[in-house]
Amino acid sequence: MKRPVALLTSILLSGLSIADLAPMSDEDLSGVDGAGLGVVLEDFTFHATTDSSQPDDQSLFKITGIKTSDGRDVEVRVNNVFIGGKDSASFIDNGDGTSSFVVDPTSVNIGRLNNPLEISQRDGDDLDVRAPNKGVLEISRSKLPVIDGDPVWIGAKMDPCLKAGASECSKFASREATADYRGERIDFGLDINTAFQSPADSTVYDDGSPLTLYVKEASFDGSYVRFWGDENATGSETDAEQRNITLANVRLNMYAPDVMIASCGVDGANCGDAVHIKHLGLDLIVGVGEIQPAMLSVTSDGNFRVEVEALPNPTTPEGVARLANLRADMPDSDAWMKTDKDFYDSYYNDTIPGVKTKSNFYIGDPTVSNPTFDTAGGMKVGDVYLGTSKIEGLQIQYMKMTTHDIGG
Repeated sequence: MKRPVALLTSILLSGLSIADLAPMSDEDLSGVDGAGLGVVLEDFTFHATTDSSQPDDQSLFKITGIKTSDGRDVEVRVNNVFIGGKDSASFIDNGDGTSSFVVDPTSVNIGRLNNPLEISQRDGDDLDVRAPNKGVLEISRSKLPVIDGDPVWIGAKMDPCLKAGASECSKFASREATADYRGERIDFGLDINTAFQSPADSTVYDDGSPLTLYVKEASFDGSYVRFWGDENATGSETDAEQRNITLANVRLNMYAPDVMIASCGVDGANCGDAVHIKHLGLDLIVGVGEIQPAMLSVTSDGNFRVEVEALPNPTTPEGVARLANLRADMPDSDAWMKTDKDFYDSYYNDTIPGVKTKSNFYIGDPTVSNPTFDTAGGMKVGDVYLGTSKIEGLQIQYMKMTTHDIGG
């Protein structure tokens, strides 16, 4: 398959202006490894809040169209959402057993010249893409580092990265912020509040319990989303809906040293006890090339559908045909799927060359306490320790999600 070659471009955005172009060193140039578009957002911040002083909720960001079982309208109100750099928000001790959540975003770089957000065209015959004879659009972050010979930082080698001060995690291409540079690890968070109409058909809404989420210094290295088309992908769609199908693979890798989930007032004050997670690691796999693609489609009534296709059933004619097509298309099929049993063994044991089929999650040292980050160095008196949790080897063998119109 011939792949078109595009010009590698770096875009630097600073506020609303285009930054000056700077010469690249030999070290910078050594990181250029292919065709595509490299995007860098420099000195980036985003912060949206609800201004209660505006009349008629003019500045209110809300999701509507939801109803309770007894017919009352429900509004999900986003009071605060932000993306920034290190220490973009904080919980301030009020001195009365509660805290207030204060947001003042610092700036962050999303990528840099030798580590940009990459938008590229991939050859589907590459073994880590697994979409034979296709051109694949990929939006990706930098590749994962190798730790003890394992290129996957979460899973069998997660503990060296997530424990003992996470010293191994400092090897991520996305750097921590220091006095010398801004860094590329992201703080983000939001405040949401659910308001219930009371009574039905009135203009009065009762506030529920607002929820505050704050994620500190998150790295997304190793993440990607890939898109391509295939006229033979069917899933559960009708023939009339085939034109709407796009195939996709998603890998979401995220490491964050601190995550806080708290219940606070609408104004960010009077935060009660919170769950503080020290080290959160995600390695989520959705779709595995054309072996098990995620299908994105629009139904005939205008709703959006995501379906992860089930594995072929070798006892049906359709399944036999799919296995035969995979065996014919995969360039290295003799190495791992000579027989149907080889195919299933390789999938379930996560040994298909070049790709992963299993997801992993790590939730480290969660505690329940007053929402400050004091627990980073150890638990305070009164903390409730919930115990570290791991989920390893999770496989999405079939999934189907469809949006629905619930307003009419």
